[in-house]
Amino acid sequence: LKRARQVKDLLLPFLQSEADFSATSQAHAERIVDILGRETFFRDFVALGESVTALANDFEARFEKANSDRKLAYTAALSDLMATPGWEQLTGNQPETVAAPLKSRTFDAPSGGNIPLLRADIEACGSRLAACKAELARIVDGNRAVWVKVSDHFKGGIEDTTALDSAMKGLRAAIEALLADHKKVHLS
Repeated sequence: LKRARQVKDLLLPFLQSEADFSATSQAHAERIVDILGRETFFRDFVALGESVTALANDFEARFEKANSDRKLAYTAALSDLMATPGWEQLTGNQPETVAAPLKSRTFDAPSGGNIPLLRADIEACGSRLAACKAELARIVDGNRAVWVKVSDHFKGGIEDTTALDSAMKGLRAAIEALLADHKKVHLS
């Protein structure tokens, strides 16, 4: 009975918000709500148990997929970071410090965890990798490291070769000015 209430109160709102929540799962959800709403709920423990198990399994499958997807994304990002030029120059605990935001997400999340949080971690993987690479560049290049945001030079899009030439000239001028100041330019 406790598990049925947990599924109804904790898992069901999340599952029903999923775009691919099936009609079969919806029927299980309605059955749980119906049975728990009756004073004679004890007469339908078998049906209640079947529906609770079906929805708990649905949630667990979604959790396992999100957990696996997060591990794969962060394992790939960690490999990418370690292949970045300059990685081999890190010493002492620098590799662990630089890689920590990625490495901590290459392991399994606790069972029954927060699926939206896992999915948010997956979406944030690219920006976390970029931040780790920026930290690597700061360590290796010191105050010489600067970043030029390429998209700043292409605002409004490119519609013809004249606009492309203009944007490229602006980007080149920005980079040349930084190189003249003996900076090491990283593009983002």
